[in-house]
Amino acid sequence: MLNPITIVPGDGPRLFVLLAGLHRFESAKLLGWDRVPATVVEHSGLMGELVEIDENLIRFELTTLERATATNRRKEIYEALHPETKERSPERQQARAKGQPGANLAPGFVEDTAAKTGRSQRAVERDAQIGAGLTDDEVGELDGTPAENNQVELLGIAKEKDAAKRREKIEAAKTPKPRRSKPKPQPPPREAEPEGEPEPPIRSLNPLDHAQYLWLERVPKGARPAVVELLVFLDGFPEFQRKAFLAWAKGGQ
Repeated sequence: MLNPITIVPGDGPRLFVLLAGLHRFESAKLLGWDRVPATVVEHSGLMGELVEIDENLIRFELTTLERATATNRRKEIYEALHPETKERSPERQQARAKGQPGANLAPGFVEDTAAKTGRSQRAVERDAQIGAGLTDDEVGELDGTPAENNQVELLGIAKEKDAAKRREKIEAAKTPKPRRSKPKPQPPPREAEPEGEPEPPIRSLNPLDHAQYLWLERVPKGARPAVVELLVFLDGFPEFQRKAFLAWAKGGQ
């Protein structure tokens, strides 16, 4: 196991409570392990919940809606544990007045979350905005719908202030969208094939070529392609040789 599970001291009969690593713990049980590496932390309350949220954000494939809800809850906890990191906290304003906006202060929520989850700061801000803008009832309505992975729709609902328009957007987001099928590429139209054997090419109407054409008409159709190929080959010969060939060919009729 590359990463140990995380546990905290429990109360009463439970010596420890699993804080992070449920899937790893269940996998170890299926493998028959009687021991697993674990990290014992003293975190409890908000700190313990923060560790659990980080575990989910980092290790689980969450929907956009689930990630936004978890990110917003992480912001609430983080700023409760580090109130000096709030944008308008007295500590931050004093540090700015001294020209040292980040001196002796914990990283801001967005910076800390981006560093722990590997997401960009802009993505963290959008997730937190969606999570903060949706009520618990709206999250329940949108969970499991096509909109749960549509960041644009979720952000549009979260930013909508008009109650009637907000309700319209929620209902529209819950309705499955018809899939747009891409048109299949059509093969290029096939050119119509000429009927029968192609006519032999007539390069010019000089007497010699005309004689070739007239003689070729008497050749059986099955033999014409080979004869045409031969005539084209002979086209590069001197005229007297071509005449000799024609005289020989006519004598063979």
